[in-house]
Amino acid sequence: MKTRIVKQPDERKSEIIKTAGRLFLQKGVHNTKISEIVETIGVAKGLFYYYFKSKDDVISAVIEHFISELDVVLSNILSSDINYYKKISKFIDTYVQIRRMFNKNSCNNNDNDNFSYILLKKSNNLILSYLKLLISTGISKGLLRLRYPDETVTMLVYGLNELMDSSQKKIGRAVMLALVEQSLSLPCGILA
Repeated sequence: MKTRIVKQPDERKSEIIKTAGRLFLQKGVHNTKISEIVETIGVAKGLFYYYFKSKDDVISAVIEHFISELDVVLSNILSSDINYYKKISKFIDTYVQIRRMFNKNSCNNNDNDNFSYILLKKSNNLILSYLKLLISTGISKGLLRLRYPDETVTMLVYGLNELMDSSQKKIGRAVMLALVEQSLSLPCGILA
């Protein structure tokens, strides 16, 4: 007989969300059954329904959880003591890491399109808002000179997005940083 592990409600709910998110990315939303989520955790199916009314509810919770975690990461970069140009590099590294996670997993699978699309769109919007704030700070400190900062950042994020989607070969970090430097009119190699 298996020993039942009792966890606090918030901890158990978080465990369901994280497990569901991992399975959604690996297998696709439509290919992941609620029974598989609870079996992976080792709990009864009724516990899932205690926290979520439906699969759609857990999908929303997974998206909210992912965006919340990303928000913390970006906020920490923005408020860190590292130099300004390192912050830009860290933002780009975070962006690339997220994109690669989407590309590595089944996000291009037709079964996962809506989930992936919403998650990627919300991620892009959050990164875009933080990057605009960072660029604005750089302009106010005299570190950057851009005539159209918001438009430049938007073009940069969505341009990198398109480049990663359409490129036949993997775009390396050095190329990404060089493209960012060129777009922001920064000295060559300052973000490396």
